[in-house]
Amino acid sequence: MHAKLAILALAPALALACSTGTRHAREASHASDANDASEASEASEASEASEASEASEASEASEASHASDASASAAVLCAVKVFSKPDTEVHIFASADATEPSLTLSKEPPGNIFHLSQQLGDRVFVDHIESLSEQSVSQQGWVSLAELTTNLNMSELSPELLKPHDVVLRSSPDTSSEPVRSFHQEDVRNELLGCQASWVKVQVQVEAESLVGWLAEGDHCGNPVSTCPRQP
Repeated sequence: MHAKLAILALAPALALACSTGTRHAREASHASDANDASEASEASEASEASEASEASEASEASEASHASDASASAAVLCAVKVFSKPDTEVHIFASADATEPSLTLSKEPPGNIFHLSQQLGDRVFVDHIESLSEQSVSQQGWVSLAELTTNLNMSELSPELLKPHDVVLRSSPDTSSEPVRSFHQEDVRNELLGCQASWVKVQVQVEAESLVGWLAEGDHCGNPVSTCPRQP
């Protein structure tokens, strides 16, 4: 009898404990579900971020490729003669971006005259070489501008004698463009920077002054052993 009364007395407590345990289990389950949902959301966001990053990288690679293609198609056509710098070997490459030369020309004087037909970046395409020595060179290819040069042509052929001629350095390859400076028998040094049509772009050093501009056909001479006299 006493045992039955004790069990009856404990019943409400047992029921409450059971109810509390069930509630705690339910809350734990809800928390677990919320945690799983949060992790799934974070994983989804990470996946989307990764996909966005990959898409961005692919887009940048595509843009770089297009820029490279645009650069490759931006060759400037020209038709000028230049010559090798004194005491400088000339390396001829099979392509504008090749790293190993297919031919190296000696730096022994008097050098060679190079007929240029286009420029791409800091290289120019040589479609014909005039050898000034007994060595015959028939190879075409790309050459660095840094290995080539030209002269300012300050001579004019008159019926009586060879007389001085003013050379005009212009701001762009156009005879109507603004003159940068005129030269008349000055002692100048120049670096070849490019070519366009029959013009050459040079950096001229005269005394302490350094100037960049374009020389028209007749104002530059691509022969190291001639003054390239022009008709008046």
